[in-house]
Amino acid sequence: MRRTVFGREIYVPLDPFKASRRVETAILSRYLDVKPGERLLDIGCGTGYWTEWLAGPGRAAGIDLLGEDLSIARAHHAGNRHAYLRANAERLPFGDAAFDKIFGVCSVEHIPDNDAAFSEFHRCLKPGGVLALTLDALNYDAIPEAARAAHAVRYHVAHFYDADYARRMLETHGFAVTHLEYLICSPLSHALNLFGDRNRKFQYLLFPAAYPMMRLADRWLGRRDQGWKLAVRAVRA
Repeated sequence: MRRTVFGREIYVPLDPFKASRRVETAILSRYLDVKPGERLLDIGCGTGYWTEWLAGPGRAAGIDLLGEDLSIARAHHAGNRHAYLRANAERLPFGDAAFDKIFGVCSVEHIPDNDAAFSEFHRCLKPGGVLALTLDALNYDAIPEAARAAHAVRYHVAHFYDADYARRMLETHGFAVTHLEYLICSPLSHALNLFGDRNRKFQYLLFPAAYPMMRLADRWLGRRDQGWKLAVRAVRA
């Protein structure tokens, strides 16, 4: 996010202080377990903050369709190890087996042609390569159908995922699923996430307490069959 300080516009990344996003990225970091020198691709990189954070000691390419976000990524999160380009996930501009790992932070659900995208992920991963994604599910039973529909319109969600759909999509396109779990799937984490969604300014102030509370609540009280998000790890078979 851009902020004006003493008459100068600066870039202030706020995503690190959004509890629900940190829940996602914590599990993606564990799924990816990046080693030095590995080649990664971030699907829907946005401003590049999570590309750099999740790539760790690896080298990453980030793709997105939003020119303004890509400009921020290039200005603040590029350098010798990371590059950002405008590209469509349904037609990736990379060679076969170009990457060790591919990841996406709640981005793939916005892609209209899922079959084309997952085929491209398979093509661009080396054999045994890892695909790690978080995906919008919104199948938690406390979320009304009207709210789910409004979320789809507001955030341009083309597909909601549940465990069965995600597994079927992955296996159809040549992946073997190794991990699959719902996130933000307890009464407390649901309430905190809903409050943050409705009170954007306050969610950043509440982050120091909300993030550990959401993690602990999901671990001890969370559902295994529903949630706000779905996290999945698969390998190219």
